[in-house]
Amino acid sequence: AGRERKGESGGEGAPRRRAAGGAVGAGRSDDTRGKVGEAETAGADFIKIFSEVPGANWRAILAEAGALHLAVCGHIPAEVSLLEAARAGQRSNEHLTQVYEACSARENELLGARKGREGGEIVRLRDAQEPEVLESYDQVLCDRTAAAIAQTGQVQVPTLGLP
Repeated sequence: AGRERKGESGGEGAPRRRAAGGAVGAGRSDDTRGKVGEAETAGADFIKIFSEVPGANWRAILAEAGALHLAVCGHIPAEVSLLEAARAGQRSNEHLTQVYEACSARENELLGARKGREGGEIVRLRDAQEPEVLESYDQVLCDRTAAAIAQTGQVQVPTLGLP
């Protein structure tokens, strides 16, 4: 995953820890590349992505993080398909974002409707599309996508909540 850091070994009974830098993703993709570099300089072990990150910025983050040997983890941006993210090298998918879309026969159409939207607007649209996503579930497509994701090695991280 990340690079070994001095004092990271934990010691007896102590967990290893990894640190993400501050939020990276807003603004122009040129600014985004600079923020990845700043996070690396500050000692970040990986870059965390959020759903609101525009696709162009996400691609810039992946490129810069790759050049700096930093992992990219987190949410799949709301306008990017799960399989695209996995094939591009995003190491994890937190909260199983975009999994339902990846199992929908309408994935391309729904993601296309999100293009050009940013911030809270894109997340609200994604959430509003959920009934359409679930109504167009395709088990064969889901099985095929799951097999393709497994080939990339991307980790799927569910979020479990307890009352």
